[in-house]
Amino acid sequence: MFSRFRGIPLRQQRMTWIVIGGAFIVGTAFKTGYFYYARQLMIEDLKDIHLDATKNLREAQAFSSWSQENRQSRVPPLTDQQKQELQEYLALVAEHQFGEKPDEVQVAPRRG
Repeated sequence: MFSRFRGIPLRQQRMTWIVIGGAFIVGTAFKTGYFYYARQLMIEDLKDIHLDATKNLREAQAFSSWSQENRQSRVPPLTDQQKQELQEYLALVAEHQFGEKPDEVQVAPRRG
């Protein structure tokens, strides 16, 4: 292939290299422009997704606060005995799931 290329006149060789170089430059410019355009589209899409996600997060936080206040207003506070029984239950669940008792929970002996 290159032997044929050497056989053509120098002027045509230059034109061939100019065409190849021009195609390379045009291709590089097109690729750069396309990637810049695609990058801008992705950035705009990510901005929209982020705004939507922060809006949903605020709504979830507001609902969580309302739900907690609603539950606390309808349910009486736990008595000391209920708190102790709850701690014992949580210690049993932790022992069953993780195989060890939590150090900070003291399980009192059962009465009766």
